[in-house]
Amino acid sequence: MCAEWQKVLRLSDWRVRVRYATHDKELDCQGWFDAEPRKRQAIIKLQPFKFNSVCRDPLEMTLVHELVHIHLLPLAPDNRPEHTDVALEQAVDALAYALFTTKYPNWKDAYVRP
Repeated sequence: MCAEWQKVLRLSDWRVRVRYATHDKELDCQGWFDAEPRKRQAIIKLQPFKFNSVCRDPLEMTLVHELVHIHLLPLAPDNRPEHTDVALEQAVDALAYALFTTKYPNWKDAYVRP
């Protein structure tokens, strides 16, 4: 699934590893990423225990969201994931939503925004 979305986002030249949280206290959000742009490497961690929305596949939606973050990393202050501001987070969310809707046109019928 990750490789498919990497291709869509033109991130195929990145080495992206996806990990899953093993318990509900490991992350305080649905997903998280860390990236090394110079090495074109990233880790995405997904938290299957913390989904507060109902959609076709919340893990896949969160994966897309985190991949969009990686793609837009040069726009983040200091090129550092932990310095993402509110406006950039909203843009990432909107782009991930649009991409997901392109692949799954009817998925938003079952999606409740948090």
